[in-house]
Amino acid sequence: MSTEAAGPDVPRLPDETAAALEILRLFCFSYARPENQTWELAMETAERRFGPLQGWAVARCVLRVLTVLRLSRTTPIDFMSPFCRCCRNNLTTDERRVVQLLGLAKQGRSQGAQAEALILCEGSDPQPLLLETERLAGLLFTRAGPSKRMVFR
Repeated sequence: MSTEAAGPDVPRLPDETAAALEILRLFCFSYARPENQTWELAMETAERRFGPLQGWAVARCVLRVLTVLRLSRTTPIDFMSPFCRCCRNNLTTDERRVVQLLGLAKQGRSQGAQAEALILCEGSDPQPLLLETERLAGLLFTRAGPSKRMVFR
């Protein structure tokens, strides 16, 4: 966990990206301090931000991104505390790269995404991270039509 920002110029993130980052931080915090069981708050946050069905899918995709990152790196993932009012509006270098990777996946810019993923994976195979990031971006940035309700008569 970090208390230093990656830079003074923190961009205004799209709501979907900001929500995914918050969920990612909660999962990271849960790994850093398992006794807090913050993963439950991550799931609740996802459900509150994206609805009961899509929220769980988003949380699962964020967790898959985190899992791939944890397995591909030799160093810990640097993240800001989701509970600190002062620093949660800042991004660590790792968080900034994840946000950039999501933006590149949203735009379909595979060449730039590959470079970011390679850096995040510290030289390990970036393909699993790219796949999971594309899945997450697909959930975050694709709006489904209104759901049909079942009507019983």
